[in-house]
Amino acid sequence: MSTEATIRRAGPGDYEGAVRLMDALSMPCIDPAWRGRGIGRQLTRAFESWAIGAGAPWVEVNVYAVNDEARRFYESLGYLPFSAKLHKPV
Repeated sequence: MSTEATIRRAGPGDYEGAVRLMDALSMPCIDPAWRGRGIGRQLTRAFESWAIGAGAPWVEVNVYAVNDEARRFYESLGYLPFSAKLHKPV
């Protein structure tokens, strides 16, 4: 399993100069044989607790458009669509 969490700070002038924390959980992956046991929920809740402790105003996760299972999982935890990234091969 690979999980990466980062804190990024916004630059000056953002929200009238306030320092903003944004946390991103990237690429959690539970082996299919272990899915359905609450591991992903526990990891996500632990990440959210860590972010709250770090003073983050929100958390976000990245989900590929074709990954309906992950999207449904995060939506079941209260995550809402925020932005879309478009891609075009050249």
